[in-house]
Amino acid sequence: SAAIMGGNIGEGAALGAFGVFSYAAASAGAYGLHVYGQLNPGERAFLWRHPVAGFKIWQAGEGAVGFAKGFAAHRQLDWDNGNVDAVRHAAWGALSGRAVGEGLATDFLTLHEEFVGNTVTQFNRDMTNNRIGIALGVDQSKQSTSAYKLALDGLENKQLKTN
Repeated sequence: SAAIMGGNIGEGAALGAFGVFSYAAASAGAYGLHVYGQLNPGERAFLWRHPVAGFKIWQAGEGAVGFAKGFAAHRQLDWDNGNVDAVRHAAWGALSGRAVGEGLATDFLTLHEEFVGNTVTQFNRDMTNNRIGIALGVDQSKQSTSAYKLALDGLENKQLKTN
């Protein structure tokens, strides 16, 4: 099962070969076929290698999108506003880092930014905000602070890139 999991003994050993495929299929179902179909090949491969982490990162992404929508509405900002995008990326990074650890969160969020049409400027901005979010989320001294507050603090402290 370690080979199936791409070397991740923890998930593979715990689930066994049948369990890995069952959990990966369930994770893909949790994404919903409409969303799973939008994943790039790297994201799909990650999901099959790390089904538990993939599901947790998906949940973190859903939370970050919901938070960013509320942030945009509260501040009367358009969804395309750089502040909204920065907060969404930082929140997703912080939530993902806490859920699956720095390494897997970084791996997936990097794959997420690798798509046709993503400009170098967008890639660099989003990766910066992802990295800051992940670092804030896994910082042991900040564990009592919500990931959403960490993202907002990052924006207010001008740590996040907004353009």
